[in-house]
Amino acid sequence: MNFAMGSAWIELVGRDGSRRRFELKRGLTVIGGAKSDVPADGVEGDQIHVWDQPPKAIFVGFGEPPTCAGARFEERELKSGDVLLWRGLRLEFGGLMSAMIEEVPLAPPLAPVQPRTVESGGRSTNPANAGAPAAASLGAAAGPAAMPGVDELYWRRLKAGMAVEIGAADASVARRWQDAVLRGEFDADACARDILNAAPGLTDVRLGERTTRLQRDLVMAPVAATARGSARKLKGAAQNMAAMVIAQFVVFSICLLLVMLALFVLRLRWDWSIDGFFDRLAGVFGA
Repeated sequence: MNFAMGSAWIELVGRDGSRRRFELKRGLTVIGGAKSDVPADGVEGDQIHVWDQPPKAIFVGFGEPPTCAGARFEERELKSGDVLLWRGLRLEFGGLMSAMIEEVPLAPPLAPVQPRTVESGGRSTNPANAGAPAAASLGAAAGPAAMPGVDELYWRRLKAGMAVEIGAADASVARRWQDAVLRGEFDADACARDILNAAPGLTDVRLGERTTRLQRDLVMAPVAATARGSARKLKGAAQNMAAMVIAQFVVFSICLLLVMLALFVLRLRWDWSIDGFFDRLAGVFGA
């Protein structure tokens, strides 16, 4: 699922200790480079691209990559509180609330309760319910309408999450469940129930647009992963080519230096000059 950054920000701490805060944009925020959203001195032409769906940082360039928690990276997911160190700069991220949501184990769906008949003595004639009086009572009290199917449960969770993302949910309810996520007390179905109950009849047109974008992004996710892999291969090939050119230049320079040194020794020790050699060679051909 895609998550938006919302009011996420980055605080850039310069080499002199100065601090500047920038709001991260929806989509792509570019750090460093000529046409950047967040100017960064001393990084040459390299950049860090920060994406919001999901929040992640991608290093683009040929110089020294940034580090996070002491480890270099070219691509990594971001969460609120992450600190990137890059060429003497310190990049602190905040407000990435949705980036902290982790995958939650799926609870098994509720099994339908088998009907039972009660005799005059109160004894059940259905052996399937003999060991589950509490479940039977719950099913009788809740009724079929209170027991949504698995597909409906999944849709309610998704709808509640998108309602918060587009700002159509009650702010206090959304904030309460965001705090629950941070405490590690997230309950997907209870969250969906509270958010949707606080916004009955949610038919915001933005919800339809968001579902379309989400569907499109999920359909294109494999293509995007392949494109990122191709870009990394292309970058690696360019780096290898540049290294090969530099190595060849160094070898050529060393050979040229050795030849010049040999000519100098011949001139100094045996009074032999390359110019005289060429003059004699020209005389052989009658020039």
